[in-house]
Amino acid sequence: DYVRVFLRDRRHLSEPARGRIRSLAREYEAQVEGIFRDGIEAGEFRADLDCRMTTLAVLGMCNAATHWYGIEPEAPLDRIVDGFAALVVDGCRSARGAQR
Repeated sequence: DYVRVFLRDRRHLSEPARGRIRSLAREYEAQVEGIFRDGIEAGEFRADLDCRMTTLAVLGMCNAATHWYGIEPEAPLDRIVDGFAALVVDGCRSARGAQR
């Protein structure tokens, strides 16, 4: 519920409150982006990974989940988490596609 309100209704806050929320959101984005940068440095992620685009994609997936988590019975939290993790870590390519 918090995330739904954050995504949908924060624009209705007064400017000082909206500014604080915007600042927190930017800090959070920077932390997530740092995880990808650290992963590249450690050799866990590919060197050409666009950390900003990957951060926005991951956060976008998580934000989109608020529209169906708790609404669709076939979308329990563990399935969402496992599915998103597999998409991010393993990608969408099949083993055959990876050989091309």
